[in-house]
Amino acid sequence: MTNRSIRHSDIDSSFVIRHSSFLCFLVSVLTLITAPRCWALSHEEKLAAAQQVYDRLVEAIGDSRPPPRLRLQSSVQVAVFWPDRHEIDLDERVFDLCGTMPDADAALSALLGHELAHYYGHHGWTHEFGNSLPADLSQQFKVLDEHDRLRCEMEADYFGGYYGYLAGFDTLQAFPKLLEAIYHRYDSMPGYPSLQEREGITSEAQGKLQRLIPVFEAGNVLLALRQYRAAALCFDFIARDFPSREILNNAGVARAQEAMEPLRADADLARFVYPFELDADTRLRRDDVEARGLDEATRRRAYQLLIGAQRCFDEAKARDPDYPPAYVNLAGVYDLLGKENLAAAFAEEALRVAGDAKDAASAADAQVMLGIVEARQNKTSQAAEAFAKAQPAAGELARINLDALAGHPAPSGHASATTQPAPAESIADAAAGDAKPMDDPPYDTISLTSLSADVPDITIRSKQTDAWQGYRIDVGDRRIVAYGTRPGYAGHTARGAGIGDDLEKIQSLYGPPTDVTAGRQAHLYRFDNAGMIFQVDSKGKVSGWILYGIK
Repeated sequence: MTNRSIRHSDIDSSFVIRHSSFLCFLVSVLTLITAPRCWALSHEEKLAAAQQVYDRLVEAIGDSRPPPRLRLQSSVQVAVFWPDRHEIDLDERVFDLCGTMPDADAALSALLGHELAHYYGHHGWTHEFGNSLPADLSQQFKVLDEHDRLRCEMEADYFGGYYGYLAGFDTLQAFPKLLEAIYHRYDSMPGYPSLQEREGITSEAQGKLQRLIPVFEAGNVLLALRQYRAAALCFDFIARDFPSREILNNAGVARAQEAMEPLRADADLARFVYPFELDADTRLRRDDVEARGLDEATRRRAYQLLIGAQRCFDEAKARDPDYPPAYVNLAGVYDLLGKENLAAAFAEEALRVAGDAKDAASAADAQVMLGIVEARQNKTSQAAEAFAKAQPAAGELARINLDALAGHPAPSGHASATTQPAPAESIADAAAGDAKPMDDPPYDTISLTSLSADVPDITIRSKQTDAWQGYRIDVGDRRIVAYGTRPGYAGHTARGAGIGDDLEKIQSLYGPPTDVTAGRQAHLYRFDNAGMIFQVDSKGKVSGWILYGIK
């Protein structure tokens, strides 16, 4: 649609005069509608709203320990974690203050994530936001010197901010504005650092986060582009500070995927598609596999990768024994290692854990794994039953394995998205593969050094504008340039796709995807014909997209 500027002469002045009273009324109504949500909420509704944000944070943290109970109080100052009561109290006044922020949920996540970080970070004392303590605990707090206090506050900002980001909140933008508002709202806060001191703590933590988050995003892009070794290095780097179940699981998937590359030369293994092996291109080319066997060096390399993947999945499971993907992926690794009994046991356990968690997708993947184990043991009828049970939740994964069991491999060749020339794609001023927008400062750069001779060092340059988040990733002699849409991006692709569109619309515009990579927040659908990766959430809606180019 063409934009058209409106001149004063374009407007009928009599229309303005006749409708001025109506416009005043409309402004009044809109003021009420757009007023901070806290003004119209009861105490119970405020607590429910805070609990939703809190639950998302707890899910992102992925720790098996039960979280503290959340309460909304009027007797605390800002927020406080009580280890002896196993609860976190949030001041109702600060909830109302968050409601006046541009992004109320992100502001809430900054506070609640901070307090959760004190709990999960083993900061074992009562810790109010900013170090203020009740008088009866002042003696206990004296055992900590100033350095320890500031270190724990920075850790809470750092960890809380990262898990807020994983939970889908823009904590980096929200926290500085909230911090300033808190110090203006609370006239007297005895025991708190000054605003300048508190801003220094937050600034240092956010500086670390601003360097870490691009590594996480680059890891996801590399995983989607089958750059498995580089992706594993990114996730390993993050796991040094954040060994969460998802990060460890991602590191394991990268290694398992790399192991599958040579293992596809084994005709028996090549028949089936494992739940962590989600790339559509590989599925389509099943009948192209040459049954040439594996040499000893290749088998040894694949074995080492699978053992590395197993360690990652084991650690993810240890972090959260109720995390179904870890059990599913362990079943796949054990099957590839030839330990069928362990594979079957973990697939059964994955079914139980997924059932308890009401995780239909993981339960379906567990059924697929059971089918693969039974098929490789020549239990054809049991395998067919397991694959059938996995449908429709496992979708294409179950169907392809059923076809393979019946001796009908999937069609060969790459899926062709369209016969029409692909129009040039861009996000604002950034075009796919064009590194020029990344060359103008300001930008951040971080280098990851590998200890393995087989894995090249990685340098990641990141830059952010209102429209896009850009990455220039140098891996050995390869350069990957990627641009992703920012949250709330209102533009469209060259073919008319936008945020909120259905996956079906994307496939009607771009054809079948080349690859599909599973993610916690979204699945990544890659379309090589357009140089694009669409992020699709659990409801099948587009939440954003990435343009990429590889040189």
